[in-house]
Amino acid sequence: MESTTACKCKGDVPLSTHFDYANVVFIGKAIKVTVDEPNFKSKAIFYVHDIFKGKCSAQKITITTATDRSACGFRIKTGEKWQIWAQKSGDHFQANHCGKSTKSIYDNIDFLRHQNCLNTTSR
Repeated sequence: MESTTACKCKGDVPLSTHFDYANVVFIGKAIKVTVDEPNFKSKAIFYVHDIFKGKCSAQKITITTATDRSACGFRIKTGEKWQIWAQKSGDHFQANHCGKSTKSIYDNIDFLRHQNCLNTTSR
């Protein structure tokens, strides 16, 4: 059995620091979610609606996360729209609770609209 530690995020981090740390930031809809319960991980494939950082022409992006908030993860369900801020991890991206990822897709939207990849596709 794996040992786990409680999720510990740094305190108040400026939004610009979160953006600099992320390799990809986008708004998308989860089109397929696979949960690996024994390893407490999930993989979600997102159809990208708007991308603000990363490969500006991406149509689909795969994200992994822990399935439990105590491990800094979150549960993504098929069909949900998310605003994802993620880091590169091998051939996919990884997001966690300590970043700015959220189901509230309009959070930080004014900041994001002033970044590099502006409104590449419609919602």
